[in-house]
Amino acid sequence: MTITKWTDIVTDGPSVTTKPVPFKPKPIIQWEGEEFWHEDTDNIPKDHGSPYDRGGADSYYRRPPDPHYYQEGTYKGEKVTNLTSYDEKCYYKGYQDNEDAGYYKDYT
Repeated sequence: MTITKWTDIVTDGPSVTTKPVPFKPKPIIQWEGEEFWHEDTDNIPKDHGSPYDRGGADSYYRRPPDPHYYQEGTYKGEKVTNLTSYDEKCYYKGYQDNEDAGYYKDYT
């Protein structure tokens, strides 16, 4: 059977939806009341020095968020602080992923 429209869907139960429900992707991060979106979180660049990497490192070392990255790797080349919207989202994604994992440097 080929489904060509929502009304072609049949179920055994009494609750059948024949109207499409708008898809709202889950935000990848909520930071200070703002939602950041990215439709393809599996392909965020995670190389050393990338915005995602630096966000995770700032969280790991318990530093406050400070969106930045290094073009040539961690602490190599110029520190870039004027990020594009996408790079900033990647930074906060890295920060939040580490916060969610609870992986922090032990200073004891």
